[in-house]
Amino acid sequence: MTTPTFTQHAAALLAWLDTANPRTEHEISMRIMKIGEEFGEAVAAYIGMTGQNPRKGVTHTLDDLTAELCDVIVTAMVALASVTGDAEQAGQHIDRHLTKRYTRLLERIRSTGRCLLCLGAKEIVTRRHHPGGGWHDIIQPCPVCQPAAVNAAVAEEVPW
Repeated sequence: MTTPTFTQHAAALLAWLDTANPRTEHEISMRIMKIGEEFGEAVAAYIGMTGQNPRKGVTHTLDDLTAELCDVIVTAMVALASVTGDAEQAGQHIDRHLTKRYTRLLERIRSTGRCLLCLGAKEIVTRRHHPGGGWHDIIQPCPVCQPAAVNAAVAEEVPW
């Protein structure tokens, strides 16, 4: 059996849920609230993993916690797909959202003067004119990352 993509899995869940419980306003609300339920299970797994409750002791493992966190992510994807129309549109929303957030994240890291790879020393930036117009930076690892990155042939281009 091949492993489904995240979007394929969400689409299958969405189809199953839509068949069992048609997508009414109430059902969409329930799917959004389900995120909170799954989050609670992740919290319980963390508490159980750390043994924070002395009455119960250690009741969960790291595997339990990671499984619950995955359930939170999948449940949120199904809720998003329920709101946006389908899993494909939900995936497009996530891609756009992450693109905006990632650009902002890189700008914030850059403003600290730290390497974008290790967050350590200052990175090496070469500014070049892009053939299609405009400028872009070639970001290379800082001197701390440089030897490992060169060996792995890593050099990331980030357009600004």
